[in-house]
Amino acid sequence: MRKDHAEFDVNLSNGKTGGGSYSVLSELGTLQLEFRYLSHEVGDEKYARTAMRAFDFLAGRTVPHGLYPIRINPNTGKFTSSQVTFGALGDSFYEYLLKVWMQGGRREESYRRMYEDAMDGVAELLVQKARGLTYLSEWNGTRRQHRMDHLACFLAGNLALGAMTSHDSRRAARDLRTGKASVL
Repeated sequence: MRKDHAEFDVNLSNGKTGGGSYSVLSELGTLQLEFRYLSHEVGDEKYARTAMRAFDFLAGRTVPHGLYPIRINPNTGKFTSSQVTFGALGDSFYEYLLKVWMQGGRREESYRRMYEDAMDGVAELLVQKARGLTYLSEWNGTRRQHRMDHLACFLAGNLALGAMTSHDSRRAARDLRTGKASVL
């Protein structure tokens, strides 16, 4: 852990925060796969249960367009900004929604639903074209911000993986088309 981020951390074993005013969305959704695998390997579900608390908490939240803002108060659980990005500070959370659902044997429907709701929001608000190129804009809560962080490039592959595992043919076609367009 980097010392300068310690104030924003949440200790998963006791729930205590480092005293910062916000936690970062991508950090809430970046270790689930690893801790679930650890639980599997050592035969103790406590690691998976602890890591999944953040996803489960967020699964109970209603967010506009299925898109989660990047800053959350670790003490109250309330979002402290309306900024949405699939780049730095947001990327891992969205990537892991789909992968955690797959790792769990495709049984944890709340994670798949969160992923699909987010991809609907992406299609509705964030996918943009400029000079024949497709890119993913950001959202400040009221309007698009026409910039794309390099970390958002993971989304093309994630859209393809989501399309290949979808039971909704329209959504799958849309996501596959978007994923292909964004890598050309």
